Amino acid sequence: MNKINIKKRMSGQVVLMVLLVSALVLTMGLSASKNTVIETKIDTDENLLKQAFNTAESGVEYYLATGETQYNSDNGNASVVTTDIGNVGSLDSSEVVLNGKPFLFWLVNHEDDGSVGSDFFDGTINQICVDSSFTGGLKVDLVSFNGGNYSIQRYGYNMNNGSAVSGFSADNNSCTEPIVVTEGMLLVVTPIGGSTNLSVDGNTNFPSQGEKIVSVGQMDGGVNTKITVLNRFDEIPPFMLETITAGNSVLSQ
Repeated sequence: MNKINIKKRMSGQVVLMVLLVSALVLTMGLSASKNTVIETKIDTDENLLKQAFNTAESGVEYYLATGETQYNSDNGNASVVTTDIGNVGSLDSSEVVLNGKPFLFWLVNHEDDGSVGSDFFDGTINQICVDSSFTGGLKVDLVSFNGGNYSIQRYGYNMNNGSAVSGFSADNNSCTEPIVVTEGMLLVVTPIGGSTNLSVDGNTNFPSQGEKIVSVGQMDGGVNTKITVLNRFDEIPPFMLETITAGNSVLSQ
C-alpha cells in the first residue's frame, strides 16, 4: 500500500510539473508572439511615416507646379494650406542668418507671376534688430527707385561684445537707428562676423515676402505627417543685382 501511495504521489507531482512547464512554455510563447506583433507594428508605422512624409513633400511640389492644394497618391493624399508672409509692420528672418549670407526683405510688391511690381515702400524702417548675443556687424543695402532711376544706399553697423559701436540705437544696443525710405524696393541685410536672427520693424506695413506652405501627408493606414515650407521671394532680378554690385551706386554712411 505504501508503494502504491508513493507511486501515486510521484505520478501526481510529475503531472503537476508537466503542467507548470507547459504553462511556462505557453506564457513565453505568447510573450514572444506579442513582442513580434509589436515590433511588426512599429516597423509598419515607421514605413507609413516615411510614406506620409514623402507624400507631404510631393504635395508641396505639386502645389508649386500647379497651384492645386490637393494631391493624391496610390495609398494616401496630401492637403496643402498656404498663408501670406508679410503685409504686416514687422518682419523676421524665421531662421538664423549665417555669417556673410545676405537676407532679403522686400519693400515692393510682387505680381501673381512672381515678377516685381510697382507698389513701393514709402515710410520709415524704425529699426533692424539682431540677437542680443550678437557681437558682429551688419551690412545693409537699401535699393530704391527714385525719380525713375535705381539707386542704392549702403549702411554699416558695428557691435563690440554685444555693445553698440556705431549706428545702433542708444535705447537698444541690438537694434539700429531709423532709416527713412522713399520708393523703397529691397532691403538686403548681411551679418558680418557672426550669425544671428534678423527682424525689421516699420511705421507702415511691408508687402508680401512670399507664402508659408503647410502640407499634411495622410496614409490609408491612418498615419499622417505635417511639413512646413517658407516659400520666400529670394531671387533678385538682374537689373536690381546690377544696382547692388555697381561701383557708382549712390552711397551713404
